[in-house]
Amino acid sequence: MYKKIGIFLAMMMSVSAFAEDGVKIWFEKPAEYFEEALPIGNGRLGAMVYGGIQRDKISLNDITLWTGEPDKRDEHPDMKQLGRQKGSAPVEKVRALLEAEDYEGAEEAQKALQGHGSERYQPLGTLYINFKSAQEGTYRRELDLSTAVAKTTIGTRTVEYFASSPDSAIVIIIKDPKGADVDLEYECQNPSIITEYGENGFQINGYAAWHRGWPSSFDENRGIHFKTIVSKTMPTPTECVIYIVNETSFDGFDKNPAANSKPYKQMVESNLSKLIKSEPEEIKYRAIADYKSYFDRLKLSLGASKGDYENMPTDQRLKNYTATEAQDRGLETLYFNYGRYLLISSSRTMGVPPNLQGLWNESMDPPWSCNYTININLEENFWPAEVAGLGDLHMAMLSFLKGLSINGSAAAKDFYNIGDGLGKPRIAMGNRS
Repeated sequence: MYKKIGIFLAMMMSVSAFAEDGVKIWFEKPAEYFEEALPIGNGRLGAMVYGGIQRDKISLNDITLWTGEPDKRDEHPDMKQLGRQKGSAPVEKVRALLEAEDYEGAEEAQKALQGHGSERYQPLGTLYINFKSAQEGTYRRELDLSTAVAKTTIGTRTVEYFASSPDSAIVIIIKDPKGADVDLEYECQNPSIITEYGENGFQINGYAAWHRGWPSSFDENRGIHFKTIVSKTMPTPTECVIYIVNETSFDGFDKNPAANSKPYKQMVESNLSKLIKSEPEEIKYRAIADYKSYFDRLKLSLGASKGDYENMPTDQRLKNYTATEAQDRGLETLYFNYGRYLLISSSRTMGVPPNLQGLWNESMDPPWSCNYTININLEENFWPAEVAGLGDLHMAMLSFLKGLSINGSAAAKDFYNIGDGLGKPRIAMGNRS
């Protein structure tokens, strides 16, 4: 027993060694709005941590939870509504109008070639933690970019939050000599059924709309389904551990998530079963070690800051930076590391890269649907990948583009009468001379 504890202490000391300026975001009060909360993520599951004092809020996401289902092309309700037709007639009309320099007419005619609006990225749910012990004293809410662990401290209570890729879970560890027990509440915006799970938890079975619209189209037999389990354990009266696991029925862009889904319900049960067999600190160590295998590939040094900025909360630090000509090199390093952190935290799922908000969203109708605007925004997400030693995180986007090429081939055939519509290249690529 003592040997095992000693090993874990050594492990935690090694993963906590990177404790310098440029790696910690921190605040002196809880978050009030989504934009103020601290993001954590394992590439698929994500959370926004508010760090409340008596009532904490953690909004949850799964990057594979979207409205929609594989497009049925000419059977799609949007295509029927707009009366779109296959073949070259619409595009030839546009070309003729352009040839005649009737640009206003061409602009109107090209609407027949537009596909329906993109589907929407959906929130998974919101967990509320009601603390039974009252706390007063100095408050600090922080995110350590070197370990990917968020932490709230007030009085004698500490709360740590992290998203583990190896264990496919979000974990919250509460420690308080006054007593760490809490009451949990859960809200889900999509249609769902919430039931008890064991003695100290609950499970949520729900589904997203099978097509966005005004209103969206919901059908319990269609669209992406999901199962979430929230489980609370009390190793001691002064320690509480909350496990959050989730799986969706999404199994690829070309598979019906209701009829041809993966066994997501069994998978989420299996994930939790494996998770609770490990000590919380062991789970934490695996999560940090996995994250640091990416983060520690690069270290940026811009020189010393001219001022004691490290002991200044991040929000005040930002105001100070813009209001003066202060040379806060640590803040500039922090900004750089935060970009790396966000990419590591949101780009680990093949076929589903970071969207317009990365991995984090609380709205059923987020700005621009949280979609993939590939004219610039998707590219911006990956600007730091190669230069920051994170080239393998490109795979989420590259696998996404492969799927786009297949669906794009069908669109080219339907709307422009180009290609065979089967996702095969029209021109064989070979040596060029």
